[in-house]
Amino acid sequence: MLAFVICEALEGRTWQVEARFFVRSGRDLRALLTAAGVGDRGHLPDVSVTVRGDLLMEDRPVSGRTFLAAAELAGLADQAPPEDQARLRAWHAFTRGLEDGGRATRLIVWFVG
Repeated sequence: MLAFVICEALEGRTWQVEARFFVRSGRDLRALLTAAGVGDRGHLPDVSVTVRGDLLMEDRPVSGRTFLAAAELAGLADQAPPEDQARLRAWHAFTRGLEDGGRATRLIVWFVG
C-alpha cells in the first residue's frame, strides 16, 4: 500500500503545495490514522490544484482520504511506533514553521494499493 502525504499552506485564499512527505509504511500510517480517529475523514473541498491533479491522474483505486491539521500532528507522533515518531515530529516542525510565518497548513493524505 502506498501512502501520499502532501503539505499544503494557505496563500491568500488558495491552498498551495509546500512539500510531499515520504512514508516508511503506508499500512502502518493508515493503521495509526484509524486508531487516532482521524482516518477516512475525506478531503476538504478546497484542496490545491496539485492534489486534485494527482488524484485525477491516479490509475489505481484511492482509499483512506483524510486531512490533518498541524496541531493534530504532535498528538499523532506521540501515538506512533518509535520508528515513526521522529518522522511525524519533523512533519509537525515543518508545518509549525509555516504557521509561525503566518500561513495556515494542513496535510492531505490518501492511499493506493
